[in-house]
Amino acid sequence: MYKKLFMVLAVFIFSLAVLAGSAFAKVSITNLYTVGSSGNTTLQDTFTWNEIPWLYFEVSGSNDNGPYTAESWWNDPGSPSTQYHVSGTYGKGTTQVWLSLADWNSAKTMGLWTVDAKYSKSKSNSDTANTSFTVTPEPISSILFLTGGATLGFRRFWKKRMSA
Repeated sequence: MYKKLFMVLAVFIFSLAVLAGSAFAKVSITNLYTVGSSGNTTLQDTFTWNEIPWLYFEVSGSNDNGPYTAESWWNDPGSPSTQYHVSGTYGKGTTQVWLSLADWNSAKTMGLWTVDAKYSKSKSNSDTANTSFTVTPEPISSILFLTGGATLGFRRFWKKRMSA
């Protein structure tokens, strides 16, 4: 009789522990990096002047009812005191999140951007991570092409002139 009662009690306590562990699962950011568009998961850490960077979060531990908050702080390389904040709210079962600056065209600056991110359920259940990416000007490739072409053209012109 006591064995059966002990077994039932042990199964009950084990089940309660399993349920409590999954109900209070710690959220975590398993991957954080920049990509070229929403829905894309391919790492891209260099962007040209005309591209818009997106921050990709891969998260775990969001199995109980939300809301969950994804936040990011984008640090402007041209002005260290300037920081742009982007956030979104997500529900149960969210495993992927994409964030981007709504006003990227007015905020973009050449250089190395750093992004700090946070994914949270509450103050005590959150995770942080950071990443960086570089913005390079697109016109530089055109300038280099024209400079190279002009140099070759001038050299050809000079050779013809000297041989005549």
